Amino acid sequence: MEHYLKRKDPVIINRNNKAMINDDFNRFIDQVKGGIEVWSQRGSGWAIGGVLASLVNVARYETFRGGSYFPLPRKLQNKKAIINITSKTVTTSV
Repeated sequence: MEHYLKRKDPVIINRNNKAMINDDFNRFIDQVKGGIEVWSQRGSGWAIGGVLASLVNVARYETFRGGSYFPLPRKLQNKKAIINITSKTVTTSV
């Protein structure tokens, strides 16, 4: 029987902080173990023989930088209820 344990909330880690990575990974392992216990205690009487595979998805998180502007979709622009601020460089003459 296959069973999937999914983590819904993403974790943002600093790849240069090994202690943080280890802590997050150990916390993840504890959550998986807890999920296995909850699943196996649902009354089926089944026991986990082993974990055949584990998949961890990793993605690079890139923050928006100042000065980025994304126009609103036309449907939202027409509602006149959302302010989409553009940041423009202001120059003054002396």
